[in-house]
Amino acid sequence: MQATKRLRTRPIESMLAWGMLYGTVANALFAQTLHGAPVIEYRLGYWVGLVYLGLFASALAFTFYMGIIRAVGPGRAAYSSLLVPIIAMALSTIFEDYHWSATAVAGGLLALLGLFIALRSKRMQA
Repeated sequence: MQATKRLRTRPIESMLAWGMLYGTVANALFAQTLHGAPVIEYRLGYWVGLVYLGLFASALAFTFYMGIIRAVGPGRAAYSSLLVPIIAMALSTIFEDYHWSATAVAGGLLALLGLFIALRSKRMQA
């Protein structure tokens, strides 16, 4: 949708804010219905993680990504999704002491290859 001429004229931040608000309300209602009231922790790490995920990993990341979509188009912007699993697993290795197995390496490579093939075939069709 960000690539359409009509939506390019609208501010990314307000569209994302409304979308995230609607998603939050829908998720909260769904979770409340199925599982009851949320469990809130009072550890500092919980709140730091929550703020990080809310501000940096969601609000800022989506704002930047939508800007990239507007600049280069959705097809070319999708190639950034090849980097996400690599960065995530590298961070997990560094901060969570994740130990790679041959199966994990093979699975990661297969997932990246599949994503690359899917993105490449989409680009060739366009």
